[in-house]
Amino acid sequence: NLFTATTYGSDTYEYKNNSAEEFSLYLGTNNGTLSSFRIHSNGTVTENEAVRFEGAFEGPIRGLFLEDCCNGGKNDLWVLDDERLRVFMGNSTVEVTRDTIIPGNNLVSMAIQYPIQESYAQYKEGVILFDINSSSFDEPLKIAVWNLPDPPPFEFGGYGIAWADIIALSLSIILMAAIILRPEWYVVNTTGILVGAGVSTMLGVSFVPWLVIIFMIAMAIYDHWAVNGSKHMLTLADTMIDLKLPILLVAPKDKGYSFLDEEDGKMVERDRIHESTNQPPKPIRNEERKTADAMFMGLGDVIFPGILVISAMTWLPDEVGFAGLHGPTAVAFGTLIGGLAGYIVLMTQVARGKPQAGLPLLNGGSILGYLITTIIVLGFDALAFNITLF
Repeated sequence: NLFTATTYGSDTYEYKNNSAEEFSLYLGTNNGTLSSFRIHSNGTVTENEAVRFEGAFEGPIRGLFLEDCCNGGKNDLWVLDDERLRVFMGNSTVEVTRDTIIPGNNLVSMAIQYPIQESYAQYKEGVILFDINSSSFDEPLKIAVWNLPDPPPFEFGGYGIAWADIIALSLSIILMAAIILRPEWYVVNTTGILVGAGVSTMLGVSFVPWLVIIFMIAMAIYDHWAVNGSKHMLTLADTMIDLKLPILLVAPKDKGYSFLDEEDGKMVERDRIHESTNQPPKPIRNEERKTADAMFMGLGDVIFPGILVISAMTWLPDEVGFAGLHGPTAVAFGTLIGGLAGYIVLMTQVARGKPQAGLPLLNGGSILGYLITTIIVLGFDALAFNITLF
């Protein structure tokens, strides 16, 4: 492979510092391979483990550039992939590419020109591309404008505030007030689902699937012991129910159910009755009930399978596999289906009246779904460990 582009500087996950002891070197090739190395001031060269771009580019890579586009203090990685200008930002190198096309096959270098003004709105000059094969400096520069995002509509303390920030903050305040004033089951569920989605996404994009699987197995073992061994998880669940905290999901069995009328110590009492009789508790007639009944599930039972789904979408090779299926998407759906299969088995056991450890079945189903789908769609090579201790 021929090297066609290179760039050197502070990486996307670190603040720009011209006096730092380490910098990143990126090398692009004609077949679309992008490699990165960390260069230490003492001459040591190591592979940049934070970079994962396998199969991301079509090639040839005609230009590379490390520079901060939006005055955020950290560099962004600019890649001219064939005729497409692609930009990757942040610790997770999230792609924020716009439809910018640079025609031709010449190799180019890139530079950003900023005006002197301090206003955020003025930072919209775009990218200047210089054709290094140009025979004369008198020829016009080839310019491609990459429009930066519009400035936030509001500013506070020097920080831009977007409408999404305002909506999220307003919704958080409303849900917080509802949890305090009237923590009904639908309020608790709504808050729990939003929290679970955020946690699953943040952890899923941060850890490779095998690391998630190892953690899921460890937590499944702990959950089984905490429910069936020490039983302290039942006491903890009762505490969460009594406090009406949004770290569980409530599934009402009857139309008239109210979470506000839930009795104290319900989970421990169910387990005591089940162990003393070895039979499910006898159904109580509606007229004898103080409140209708419901099933409870800890938020972690939803979060852990969700982390594996997001991790599969993020870290698996972005390629087409068996039967023309998109690899990461197919494996993510397979993981989700496996988790749902575990959920069906779990609810069958819970319906019999005995508290159950959720993670062994939910995590087990998700892991099996991930492994089976990965092998079928992408093959055994996609199960590479991709974990290092250092």
